[in-house]
Amino acid sequence: MILDFHTHIFPDRLAHQAVGKLAKKAGIKNYTDGTAASLLESMERAQVTHSVQCSIVVKPGQEQKINAFALSLLERWKRGEKPCIIPFAGVHPRSPDWRRWLGWIKEQGFPGVKLHPNYQQFYIDDPEVRDFYREAFRLGLVLLFHAGYDDGLPVPDYASVERSANVLPLLEEGRVVLAHMGDYTRPEAALRLLAGRGVYLDTSLSLFCTEKDLLGQIFRKHTAERILFATDCPWSDQAAAVKHLREDFGDLFGEADLQKIYWENGAKLLGLEPSLIVDRHGPQA
Repeated sequence: MILDFHTHIFPDRLAHQAVGKLAKKAGIKNYTDGTAASLLESMERAQVTHSVQCSIVVKPGQEQKINAFALSLLERWKRGEKPCIIPFAGVHPRSPDWRRWLGWIKEQGFPGVKLHPNYQQFYIDDPEVRDFYREAFRLGLVLLFHAGYDDGLPVPDYASVERSANVLPLLEEGRVVLAHMGDYTRPEAALRLLAGRGVYLDTSLSLFCTEKDLLGQIFRKHTAERILFATDCPWSDQAAAVKHLREDFGDLFGEADLQKIYWENGAKLLGLEPSLIVDRHGPQA
Protein backbone atom coordinates (compact mmCIF):
# COMPACT_ATOMS: atom_id res chain seq x y z
CA MET A 1 0.00 0.00 0.00
CA ILE A 2 1.30 3.43 -0.95
CA LEU A 3 -0.33 6.73 -0.02
CA ASP A 4 0.66 9.92 -1.85
CA PHE A 5 -0.27 12.62 0.65
CA HIS A 6 -0.15 15.60 -1.73
CA THR A 7 -1.64 15.76 -5.25
CA HIS A 8 -3.73 18.18 -7.31
CA ILE A 9 -6.51 17.64 -9.83
CA PHE A 10 -9.19 19.89 -11.30
CA PRO A 11 -12.62 19.50 -12.90
CA ASP A 12 -12.20 18.09 -16.41
CA ARG A 13 -13.44 21.26 -18.10
CA LEU A 14 -10.81 23.36 -16.32
CA ALA A 15 -7.87 20.98 -15.95
CA HIS A 16 -5.98 21.67 -19.17
CA GLN A 17 -6.16 25.43 -18.76
CA ALA A 18 -5.34 25.36 -15.04
CA VAL A 19 -2.33 23.05 -15.36
CA GLY A 20 -0.99 24.89 -18.39
CA LYS A 21 -1.27 28.25 -16.68
CA LEU A 22 0.38 27.05 -13.48
CA ALA A 23 3.18 25.25 -15.32
CA LYS A 24 3.97 28.35 -17.35
CA LYS A 25 3.83 30.64 -14.32
CA ALA A 26 6.18 28.48 -12.26
CA GLY A 27 8.37 27.37 -15.15
CA ILE A 28 7.93 23.69 -14.30
CA LYS A 29 6.83 20.52 -16.08
CA ASN A 30 3.54 18.74 -15.46
CA TYR A 31 3.42 14.92 -15.48
CA THR A 32 -0.36 14.51 -15.71
CA ASP A 33 -2.99 16.68 -17.38
CA GLY A 34 -4.65 17.59 -14.08
CA THR A 35 -7.75 15.41 -14.52
CA ALA A 36 -8.88 12.68 -12.15
CA ALA A 37 -8.49 10.10 -14.93
CA SER A 38 -4.90 11.16 -15.52
CA LEU A 39 -4.08 10.93 -11.81
CA LEU A 40 -5.65 7.48 -11.61
CA GLU A 41 -3.55 6.31 -14.57
CA SER A 42 -0.44 7.69 -12.85
CA MET A 43 -1.37 5.90 -9.63
CA GLU A 44 -1.77 2.59 -11.47
CA ARG A 45 1.66 2.96 -13.07
CA ALA A 46 3.28 3.86 -9.75
CA GLN A 47 1.33 1.29 -7.71
CA VAL A 48 0.05 4.11 -5.53
CA THR A 49 -3.17 2.92 -3.88
CA HIS A 50 -4.33 6.21 -2.33
CA SER A 51 -3.76 9.88 -3.16
CA VAL A 52 -4.78 12.94 -1.17
CA GLN A 53 -6.22 15.61 -3.45
CA CYS A 54 -5.68 19.20 -2.31
CA SER A 55 -8.29 21.90 -2.92
CA ILE A 56 -7.26 25.53 -2.46
CA VAL A 57 -9.69 28.40 -1.92
CA VAL A 58 -7.63 31.32 -3.16
CA LYS A 59 -10.06 34.07 -2.14
CA PRO A 60 -12.77 34.29 0.55
CA GLY A 61 -16.14 33.46 -0.94
CA GLN A 62 -14.92 30.71 -3.30
CA GLU A 63 -15.62 27.93 -0.82
CA GLN A 64 -18.83 26.61 -2.32
CA LYS A 65 -17.46 26.48 -5.87
CA ILE A 66 -14.19 24.80 -4.88
CA ASN A 67 -15.80 22.34 -2.50
CA ALA A 68 -18.41 21.23 -5.06
CA PHE A 69 -15.62 19.42 -6.92
CA ALA A 70 -14.16 18.09 -3.67
CA LEU A 71 -17.59 16.68 -2.77
CA SER A 72 -17.79 14.81 -6.06
CA LEU A 73 -14.48 13.17 -5.22
CA LEU A 74 -15.66 12.43 -1.68
CA GLU A 75 -18.65 10.55 -3.07
CA ARG A 76 -16.40 8.45 -5.32
CA TRP A 77 -14.23 7.62 -2.32
CA LYS A 78 -17.28 6.60 -0.29
CA ARG A 79 -18.35 4.25 -3.08
CA GLY A 80 -15.04 2.48 -2.66
CA GLU A 81 -13.59 3.31 -6.06
CA LYS A 82 -9.99 2.19 -6.40
CA PRO A 83 -7.35 3.50 -6.63
CA CYS A 84 -8.65 5.89 -3.98
CA ILE A 85 -8.56 9.67 -4.30
CA ILE A 86 -9.08 11.19 -0.85
CA PRO A 87 -10.13 14.84 -1.09
CA PHE A 88 -9.15 17.61 1.29
CA ALA A 89 -11.61 20.48 1.37
CA GLY A 90 -10.81 24.15 0.96
CA VAL A 91 -11.58 27.23 3.02
CA HIS A 92 -9.94 30.62 3.28
CA PRO A 93 -8.88 31.42 6.86
CA ARG A 94 -10.05 35.01 6.38
CA SER A 95 -13.46 34.10 5.05
CA PRO A 96 -16.18 35.68 7.23
CA ASP A 97 -17.79 32.23 7.36
CA TRP A 98 -14.66 30.18 8.06
CA ARG A 99 -15.99 28.75 11.32
CA ARG A 100 -19.19 27.43 9.71
CA TRP A 101 -17.21 26.06 6.78
CA LEU A 102 -14.89 24.15 9.08
CA GLY A 103 -17.90 22.64 10.83
CA TRP A 104 -19.44 21.69 7.50
CA ILE A 105 -16.17 20.16 6.29
CA LYS A 106 -16.06 18.00 9.41
CA GLU A 107 -19.70 16.93 8.99
CA GLN A 108 -19.15 15.77 5.41
CA GLY A 109 -16.28 13.50 6.39
CA PHE A 110 -13.41 15.36 4.77
CA PRO A 111 -10.28 14.45 6.73
CA GLY A 112 -8.58 17.79 6.35
CA VAL A 113 -8.03 21.17 4.76
CA LYS A 114 -5.27 22.36 2.43
CA LEU A 115 -3.89 25.84 3.15
CA HIS A 116 -1.55 27.67 0.80
CA PRO A 117 -0.40 30.89 2.49
CA ASN A 118 1.28 32.14 -0.71
CA TYR A 119 -1.82 31.83 -2.88
CA GLN A 120 -4.22 32.79 -0.10
CA GLN A 121 -2.00 35.73 0.92
CA PHE A 122 -1.77 35.25 4.65
CA TYR A 123 1.32 34.79 6.79
CA ILE A 124 1.42 31.36 8.39
CA ASP A 125 2.33 32.93 11.77
CA ASP A 126 -0.20 35.78 11.61
CA PRO A 127 -1.98 36.05 14.99
CA GLU A 128 -5.24 36.75 13.13
CA VAL A 129 -5.43 33.18 11.75
CA ARG A 130 -4.54 31.32 14.92
CA ASP A 131 -8.16 30.92 15.99
CA PHE A 132 -8.77 29.24 12.64
CA TYR A 133 -6.03 26.72 13.44
CA ARG A 134 -7.40 26.12 16.93
CA GLU A 135 -10.91 25.44 15.63
CA ALA A 136 -9.61 23.02 13.00
CA PHE A 137 -7.68 21.19 15.72
CA ARG A 138 -10.75 21.10 17.98
CA LEU A 139 -12.68 19.43 15.15
CA GLY A 140 -9.90 16.91 14.56
CA LEU A 141 -9.15 18.11 11.02
CA VAL A 142 -5.72 17.72 9.47
CA LEU A 143 -4.16 20.97 8.22
CA LEU A 144 -1.85 20.51 5.25
CA PHE A 145 0.20 23.66 4.60
CA HIS A 146 2.23 24.61 1.63
CA ALA A 147 5.50 25.46 3.35
CA GLY A 148 8.40 27.53 2.11
CA TYR A 149 9.18 28.89 -1.33
CA ASP A 150 6.79 28.61 -4.27
CA ASP A 151 8.09 28.83 -7.84
CA GLY A 152 4.87 30.46 -9.00
CA LEU A 153 4.78 33.08 -6.23
CA PRO A 154 8.35 33.67 -5.08
CA VAL A 155 7.65 36.84 -3.05
CA PRO A 156 6.58 37.64 -0.48
CA ASP A 157 7.37 34.43 1.36
CA TYR A 158 4.22 33.93 3.40
CA ALA A 159 5.28 30.53 4.74
CA SER A 160 9.03 30.82 5.22
CA VAL A 161 10.84 28.36 7.47
CA GLU A 162 11.26 31.12 10.05
CA ARG A 163 7.56 31.97 10.04
CA SER A 164 6.62 28.30 10.31
CA ALA A 165 8.99 27.97 13.26
CA ASN A 166 7.39 31.01 14.92
CA VAL A 167 4.02 29.26 15.12
CA LEU A 168 5.25 25.70 15.78
CA PRO A 169 4.15 25.64 19.45
CA LEU A 170 0.56 26.09 18.26
CA LEU A 171 0.84 23.82 15.21
CA GLU A 172 2.18 21.03 17.42
CA GLU A 173 -1.16 21.02 19.28
CA GLY A 174 -2.97 19.65 16.23
CA ARG A 175 -2.48 17.34 13.29
CA VAL A 176 -0.36 19.39 10.92
CA VAL A 177 1.62 18.60 7.78
CA LEU A 178 4.20 21.02 6.39
CA ALA A 179 4.66 20.22 2.71
CA HIS A 180 7.95 20.13 0.83
CA MET A 181 9.89 19.09 3.98
CA GLY A 182 9.32 22.61 5.29
CA ASP A 183 11.01 24.24 2.28
CA TYR A 184 12.72 22.20 -0.42
CA THR A 185 14.84 25.22 -1.43
CA ARG A 186 16.19 25.94 2.07
CA PRO A 187 16.98 22.56 3.62
CA GLU A 188 19.61 23.97 5.99
CA ALA A 189 17.00 26.21 7.62
CA ALA A 190 14.43 23.40 7.70
CA LEU A 191 16.98 21.10 9.34
CA ARG A 192 17.78 23.69 11.99
CA LEU A 193 14.30 25.00 12.78
CA LEU A 194 11.69 22.37 11.81
CA ALA A 195 13.22 18.89 11.82
CA GLY A 196 12.57 16.95 15.00
CA ARG A 197 9.50 19.00 15.96
CA GLY A 198 5.96 17.70 16.48
CA VAL A 199 4.56 18.19 12.97
CA TYR A 200 4.61 15.97 9.91
CA LEU A 201 6.78 16.81 6.89
CA ASP A 202 5.87 15.58 3.43
CA THR A 203 8.36 14.74 0.71
CA SER A 204 6.63 16.56 -2.16
CA LEU A 205 9.16 18.04 -4.62
CA SER A 206 11.93 17.56 -2.06
CA LEU A 207 12.93 14.12 -3.36
CA PHE A 208 14.03 15.68 -6.64
CA CYS A 209 14.85 19.28 -5.70
CA THR A 210 16.79 18.99 -2.41
CA GLU A 211 20.41 17.89 -2.19
CA LYS A 212 20.48 14.24 -1.10
CA ASP A 213 22.81 14.60 1.88
CA LEU A 214 20.85 17.47 3.39
CA LEU A 215 17.55 15.71 2.81
CA GLY A 216 18.99 12.64 4.52
CA GLN A 217 19.98 14.75 7.52
CA ILE A 218 16.41 16.06 7.80
CA PHE A 219 15.06 12.51 7.49
CA ARG A 220 17.30 11.29 10.29
CA LYS A 221 16.51 14.17 12.63
CA HIS A 222 12.77 14.14 12.02
CA THR A 223 12.57 10.30 12.08
CA ALA A 224 10.41 8.03 9.94
CA GLU A 225 7.43 8.39 12.30
CA ARG A 226 6.66 11.92 11.09
CA ILE A 227 7.49 11.78 7.38
CA LEU A 228 4.84 11.31 4.69
CA PHE A 229 5.45 10.21 1.13
CA ALA A 230 4.09 12.85 -1.24
CA THR A 231 4.74 14.06 -4.78
CA ASP A 232 2.73 17.24 -5.53
CA CYS A 233 1.60 15.46 -8.72
CA PRO A 234 1.18 16.76 -11.46
CA TRP A 235 4.45 18.56 -10.65
CA SER A 236 6.34 15.32 -9.96
CA ASP A 237 6.12 11.86 -11.50
CA GLN A 238 4.62 9.47 -8.96
CA ALA A 239 6.38 6.35 -10.24
CA ALA A 240 9.76 8.07 -10.26
CA ALA A 241 9.19 9.40 -6.73
CA VAL A 242 8.22 5.97 -5.35
CA LYS A 243 11.36 4.48 -6.88
CA HIS A 244 13.62 7.36 -5.83
CA LEU A 245 12.68 7.17 -2.15
CA ARG A 246 13.34 3.44 -1.97
CA GLU A 247 16.54 3.42 -4.02
CA ASP A 248 18.18 6.54 -2.59
CA PHE A 249 17.05 6.34 1.03
CA GLY A 250 16.22 2.67 1.60
CA ASP A 251 19.56 2.11 3.29
CA LEU A 252 18.81 4.99 5.68
CA PHE A 253 15.36 3.79 6.69
CA GLY A 254 15.04 0.08 6.10
CA GLU A 255 11.85 -1.63 4.97
CA ALA A 256 9.84 -1.12 8.18
CA ASP A 257 10.49 2.63 8.19
CA LEU A 258 9.78 2.89 4.47
CA GLN A 259 6.37 1.34 5.05
CA LYS A 260 5.67 3.97 7.69
CA ILE A 261 6.52 6.71 5.20
CA TYR A 262 4.75 5.17 2.21
CA TRP A 263 1.61 4.13 4.06
CA GLU A 264 1.29 3.75 7.82
CA ASN A 265 1.84 7.35 8.96
CA GLY A 266 -0.60 8.79 6.45
CA ALA A 267 -3.22 6.09 6.96
CA LYS A 268 -3.14 6.67 10.72
CA LEU A 269 -3.30 10.42 10.31
CA LEU A 270 -6.30 10.31 7.97
CA GLY A 271 -8.32 7.52 9.53
CA LEU A 272 -9.46 6.63 6.00
CA GLU A 273 -13.11 6.41 7.02
CA PRO A 274 -15.38 9.08 5.46
CA SER A 275 -18.63 10.24 7.00
CA LEU A 276 -21.90 9.10 5.46
CA ILE A 277 -23.33 12.65 5.33
CA VAL A 278 -23.10 14.80 2.21
CA ASP A 279 -24.78 18.23 2.09
CA ARG A 280 -24.27 19.89 -1.26
CA HIS A 281 -25.41 23.32 -0.14
CA GLY A 282 -22.72 24.20 2.40
CA PRO A 283 -23.29 25.80 5.81
CA GLN A 284 -26.35 27.93 6.28
CA ALA A 285 -26.10 31.55 7.42
